[in-house]
This record gives sequence, C-alpha cells and structure tokens, in this order.
Amino acid sequence: MNKLENRVKGALYAFAIGDAMGAATEFMDRDQIHEAYGTVTDIIGGGWLNLPAGEVTDDTQMMICVYEGMKGQQLQQNAYGYIDTLDSICKQFRAWADTNPPDIGGACLRAIYGTDGCDAFEWMQANVQRQEAANYEDLGNGGLMRCLVPALIGNSDLAADQAMLTHTNDMTKECVRNYAVILRCALCYDYIPGRSWPHHFTPTGHVVNTLHNAVYWFAQSYGVETAVVSAVNDGGDADTIAALTGGLAGAHYGYSNIPKRWVRQLNPAIREKLDEITQYILEQYANE
Repeated sequence: MNKLENRVKGALYAFAIGDAMGAATEFMDRDQIHEAYGTVTDIIGGGWLNLPAGEVTDDTQMMICVYEGMKGQQLQQNAYGYIDTLDSICKQFRAWADTNPPDIGGACLRAIYGTDGCDAFEWMQANVQRQEAANYEDLGNGGLMRCLVPALIGNSDLAADQAMLTHTNDMTKECVRNYAVILRCALCYDYIPGRSWPHHFTPTGHVVNTLHNAVYWFAQSYGVETAVVSAVNDGGDADTIAALTGGLAGAHYGYSNIPKRWVRQLNPAIREKLDEITQYILEQYANE
C-alpha cells in the first residue's frame, strides 16, 4: 500500500469508526459517559439508537450516498455548477430516506421531502424559502458530516455544493470549505494543520462547533486512536464530531495507524464499501 492509498483509506475507515464508536456516547455529557462506560475505547454499540456493535449512523450512510451520486459522473462544472452530479446525489438521499433510517436529521428530512422530485435547484430554492419563512437558518452539521469523498479528491466546490442540498446557507458552505482545505493538508503534507485552533467548543450539532471540535481533537492528537477516543468521550454530537475527527486523523496518520481491532469491529459490509470508495478516489488522482 503506497502513501496515498494508506492515507485515503485511513480517512475513510477512521471516519466510519469514529461514527460507529461515537454512536454509543451521542447526546451524553462527559460525566454521563464516565458513569456509564468509564472511557469508551472500542466500538461497543448501544447508545440512544441501540445500535449493534459495528453499525454506523447517518453520517457514514449519507457520506456513502454522496459517493454513490458521484460515481459514474464526469464531475465537471457547467454554467449551472455540478448540477448533474447534485441531481444524482439527491436521488441517493431520497432512496436512503425511503428506508426510514431512525436518525435522519430534521433539516435533511425537510429538504429530501420538501419537493416532489430530485431536482437540486428545487431542493435548494425550497430550503431558502423555508428558512426565510421561519426566520431561521439550518445551521446543523448535516451538510458538513457527509463531505468527505469530494473533499478527499480535492474538490471543495462539490463538497460545499452537496451540503447546500440540505443546509442552504453561507455559514455551512464556509465550514465545509474549511474542513476540505484542512483535510487536503492533512492528506498531502506531513505537518498537522489546525494548531491555530486551540480552543474547545461545546460539542453540539451546530456546524461551527462541530468543525471546530473536529479540528481541535485532531490537532491535539498523536495518532488516530487518541484523536477518535478524545472526540468520542467528549459526548454531545459525538458520532458526527468523532467521524469528522477520524477523517482528518486517518488522512494524516494513515490506515496503518488505525488499531486493527477497530477495523475488525466495523460491519463487514461497511468495510467492503469503504474499500470500494478508496479505489474510486485513487482513480480520480490517477486521472488528474
């Protein structure tokens, strides 16, 4: 396995592992986690979703939807942006939502079923109108949590555009672009970006807090294990924050740095899909 494959595969696996591990501590605070588990260091399942150990949540599921929507597309912008790819991603989101996942977020649910079809422009227009009518912006982390695949291939435009399908506002776009830049640095260079983000935020599902804490735990880390375990045991929106932290740490330290027991604990079907996505991303680099 060469350096690029090690890092791409590391980002994908550590993302899914952070998601699966953080599901056990989501919506708990530090004291509750300590009382219930001591320190969570493995994928144990349970949590408010009562997941079997090794299963993932909407974070990884929607990340895979983005990949499935990108697969087979030319990923070329036209006068309307990546509209063909975004329409394809919309169809994937709708098919996933139709399976009635238990943890689909409110903003995602409203966007996916907010129009009769899977036209990306209609989705975004409906989102804007809905936010304006409510005088409220959808500033949750649902658009950020699934941006990993376009971010790994260095396409921050598509990473931000797919987020706009459900969270159509400038703050989300800025956070996704920031994550994509930091991820690219983690993937391609040997220094750890994010050292200038020294403060810890409350681990809520707000997109700014989520981005900040993912970068914070990565920047404090000395390996994938320390990064993911720290985010998981911080609680709050632990599955999403730990997934995004894992994406950064895995991109920097590589798949070879992930504890093998974590890989074994992950659902085999998810592992197979992550291997497929790894090859897809490597093909994008080969075609550059």
